Amino acid sequence: MNAVLQASFERRFPGGPVIRVEDFATRPEVAVTVLFGASGSGKTTLLRAVAGLDRPVAGSVRFDGRVWYDAHRSIHVPARHRRVGLVPQDYSLFPHLTVAGNVGYGLRGRSNRAMRVAELLEWLGLEDLEKRYPGELSGGQQQRVALARALAPRPGLLLLDEPLAALDQPTRLRLRGELRGWLREAGIPALLVTHDRDEAQALGDDIAVMSGGRLVQQGPVSEVFARPGSAEVADILLVETMVPGVVESVADGIARVRCGEVMLKALAPETGMREVMVGIRAEDVSLSAPDDSPASPRNRLAGLVRELCGQGVMVRVEVECGFRLVALLTREACAEMALKEGSRVVASVKAPRVHLMERR
Repeated sequence: MNAVLQASFERRFPGGPVIRVEDFATRPEVAVTVLFGASGSGKTTLLRAVAGLDRPVAGSVRFDGRVWYDAHRSIHVPARHRRVGLVPQDYSLFPHLTVAGNVGYGLRGRSNRAMRVAELLEWLGLEDLEKRYPGELSGGQQQRVALARALAPRPGLLLLDEPLAALDQPTRLRLRGELRGWLREAGIPALLVTHDRDEAQALGDDIAVMSGGRLVQQGPVSEVFARPGSAEVADILLVETMVPGVVESVADGIARVRCGEVMLKALAPETGMREVMVGIRAEDVSLSAPDDSPASPRNRLAGLVRELCGQGVMVRVEVECGFRLVALLTREACAEMALKEGSRVVASVKAPRVHLMERR
């Protein structure tokens, strides 16, 4: 079980925004909590307040039952006394130190320094690079050195600020899975900042969505992405299809929702919402030829392909079916169906994958 981090504070910037974080807390069973949102949403401010690099004007920060900051009691534990490991966005390696020197920087004066450095270099596959300098390393190697340096003093909490942002796309994709494995193996709770949706899903156990300096939703990554708590959160998470609808009836736990001329089935909302926003993620949409056999538990919408756009190994397909519906298919699937602009298709979505949110 991991120690719990709790934060509720206010941070004001001269002539700028006010960041108000309320009731942020990690769960003890969670390895990695992702802070997600657009630039300026407050992610890095929260990270810096936890690290002790930023001092709020009100509120408190606690970790593992210890008070790190409390405005009312005038408590502010300096960053160097919080036992926090930090991996900044630009890695901030010391250019005049070797790889071994960077990793062991926080261990100066400790008798086990050489052993700890060797252990981390071997774990992260850096043992052949120990005598090189940061300028002689690739971006991916620098990232591993920064992670090793942060972990060397055995911190109680690990903070990572956009840890893959400085890398080129192929390296980011390759290191994404490796970083996830390293964070799990480290056995230290981690707080990770990103504005990349794929990174958030790949790296996080929990996600805290931030907007305008506020924490707007928090929970397990899979649950938050599948069921955003509001249209605002769905927009931040880049849910591909968002369309207004009206709940016309509810029976046996299934709601019938009219979206223009189209009727959809969805799980009945917990509250008696009538005017709703309907959210459908692209990966929950399947496409088939018009003459394929129907699947009873699915919404089946006849439509025309309006646009195809390649996204790596996947293809984003926009279908006009009474509203704009986005599907995400493999290139192989598109080729098998010979999809092109103007192709007639049937888009299918299971009722539980049609998410209803209150319209405001």
